Amino acid sequence: MSYTNLYGIKSDFTAVELKQYKNSWLFLPQIYKILGEKYLNEKDTYKVLFTSKNLDKLERNVSKSKRTEDRVLWLLVNQQIFFTKDKTFIADCIQKFFMEDVRYYHPDNMDLIEWYDKIRKDISALDEKKYSYFIFNATSVTDSVYNMFFRFNDDTLEDIPISLKEKDEDIVDFVYIENGKIKKLISNLEI
Repeated sequence: MSYTNLYGIKSDFTAVELKQYKNSWLFLPQIYKILGEKYLNEKDTYKVLFTSKNLDKLERNVSKSKRTEDRVLWLLVNQQIFFTKDKTFIADCIQKFFMEDVRYYHPDNMDLIEWYDKIRKDISALDEKKYSYFIFNATSVTDSVYNMFFRFNDDTLEDIPISLKEKDEDIVDFVYIENGKIKKLISNLEI
């Protein structure tokens, strides 16, 4: 079974896996389904997920949207880094996204509702003193977040933490939020 992970990122830009959520199909595909229906009028999730033309168009449309909660959920599933100081705002965006978009998913799907409520509560509970930032690994099918913060030691068979500061390529953005709006995305090279 696939899973989604919540990582806390310390001030030295190393990360710690804080939570693991079973069944990542409740995360990325559901967001793509809802946003695909809203911004592309496309009900076939697989056409959105597996067609780069549709994903590019969806990204452009969501990025221009006035609905901040749509943009926040898009950035969450696309594995961007959020400032923990914005955790309440992010949790509220998740709540608003599902309250306002209830017509896009089956209202009696309690697994889905409980899954997102758990994520919302876990984000709200993040300790700002321990973790300056956080990021989601949307699905265990990819190891892109792992590769940002860990290196596997073949000799000891252990994960070795590394700082994002050690990366010399543009691989992730920090989402800068001000007054309830996404102001800009800041490259990891600019931190």
